[in-house]
Amino acid sequence: MKRSNIKTKITSQILIVLMVVNQMLFAGVGFGFVNTAKAAFTPQINYQGKLTDASDVAVADGNYNMRFRLCSDSSCNSVVWTETYCFSPDNGATCDGTGTDQRISVINGIFSVMLGSISSLSGVDFNQNLWLGVEIGGSGTTPVWDGEMTPRKRLGAVPAAFVADTLDGIDSTSFLRSDQADTMSANSASTLLSVNQTGTGNIFEAQDGGSSVFTIKDGGQIGVATTTPQANLSVAPAAGALTGNQLIFQVATTTSVGTITNSLVVTAAGNVGIGTVNPQYALDISGALRVSGATILN
Repeated sequence: MKRSNIKTKITSQILIVLMVVNQMLFAGVGFGFVNTAKAAFTPQINYQGKLTDASDVAVADGNYNMRFRLCSDSSCNSVVWTETYCFSPDNGATCDGTGTDQRISVINGIFSVMLGSISSLSGVDFNQNLWLGVEIGGSGTTPVWDGEMTPRKRLGAVPAAFVADTLDGIDSTSFLRSDQADTMSANSASTLLSVNQTGTGNIFEAQDGGSSVFTIKDGGQIGVATTTPQANLSVAPAAGALTGNQLIFQVATTTSVGTITNSLVVTAAGNVGIGTVNPQYALDISGALRVSGATILN
């Protein structure tokens, strides 16, 4: 057959889509991603074109074999994605004329295809320069590929898409991720983070492996290892260590040579130690004690 030409027409904008579902960020700089349902996002590219022969005459109506590739360079030395539409038993891996007919319908030379329908685009990194390569394999039940057309189509943006990577005008890099470690940083004289609880629930709770380790209740009471603080600051011993000399509170200082000195400790048994980490009495002081003024001991 004669070598085909393709005149591409992009009908959708390039979008960078922030997916909130499962806290996953899906960044796509390509053609138009189509959302077929309000509750689900479909990462596919709506691609339309006109197929003509070498004389610029529309090809005959029929179902045509087509192959699409996304490459990270204009020569397509590095292919990042491939999708083949043909008569295939294995979604385009083998085009032997058996299985399912997935060839693309062409009428008056016009075709429309949803790229990503066969080979998912979800693993493609669109945050890079990409070129689209198109190859036609005729309308037979088995393709006769005539070579990928050049120059390849570089994916670009329309003006309206330049704000697609923002939310209310704020760049996506300014948002914190919830699915991995992230850092909040700002250069401001104002409070970095304010949390305002207008209901009756806790203001803040930090967990370790699903267990609460730090809680700020409605009203401001702080609980460490307890979710029911009874005072402005309540510290509970670790689970399974309700008695004994395990420390639940410690004030330590570090000397110039790096030695840690325990200045004040409180054990799970309620003993307070000053200058010792193993208080045996309600108040256990190691070192000199100075008392001035009236002293009453019972």
